[in-house]
Amino acid sequence: MTARAWHSTADARDYDDFDSGDDFDAGDDYVAPELLAGERIGAPLPRTGRKRLMRRSAVLALALSGGWAYWNDHVGVPAWLSAAISAALSPSPPAVERKVAEQAPAPPPELVKPLPMVEVAATPGADPAAAATAPAAADAAEAAGPEPLPPPQADKADPYANRAAAVGLHPDLSRVLLERMTPGDYKNAGIAIKTALAETADSGVYVWPRERKPDAALFEVHFVAGAPSGCRRYVVAVTMDRWLTTALPVEKCGKGVKAAVVE
Repeated sequence: MTARAWHSTADARDYDDFDSGDDFDAGDDYVAPELLAGERIGAPLPRTGRKRLMRRSAVLALALSGGWAYWNDHVGVPAWLSAAISAALSPSPPAVERKVAEQAPAPPPELVKPLPMVEVAATPGADPAAAATAPAAADAAEAAGPEPLPPPQADKADPYANRAAAVGLHPDLSRVLLERMTPGDYKNAGIAIKTALAETADSGVYVWPRERKPDAALFEVHFVAGAPSGCRRYVVAVTMDRWLTTALPVEKCGKGVKAAVVE
């Protein structure tokens, strides 16, 4: 049985509108193919590498050796050219081994030099002999006893300061208080100081006058330690117009001063 070919009976002129590509519309659903990143476009690139460079170097070396032999009538290959060919054809060592070979050995660590010796001067007061004599000097000073208190110096131009020093008060007592004190108050101050020096014990307090008027001054004599032998050191507190004022210490020695009385 013979196969029969089928052909269309339609007129080709009826397809003119479809053959033209000018009016082709891909439509909204058409998606154009995309290129991927890194995709090569065009013919393959020529291959390059270390092996090709080595081969070209070997060929070039052979050509040079042939030319050299032809021009110099030598059959053998010179030593420098043979070494160059061997180096070009021999595989290179790994990068890690070459890097280790190129590193220079580390220099030995430098020894720390000792610091120079410096002579230090002796510190004052650090002499053992001087330290040993210090207690002896303290014992000598203690055996000699306390130093006497210097007498207070009153201003000669100040009548109130001189009047206070005359009865045994310290001249540096409050100037306002000295101005307000009456002649009777100065007399009572002298009586209180003299009586206390002669009769009152070191631990006691002498108060004078026993009975006083509201506007009169009241004197209290207190003894303090530190006076040398044959002397007594005291302070006087003065109460007047409800104000209490304490004078600086004064020291009395000699006549009218008895030995310290302890009760």
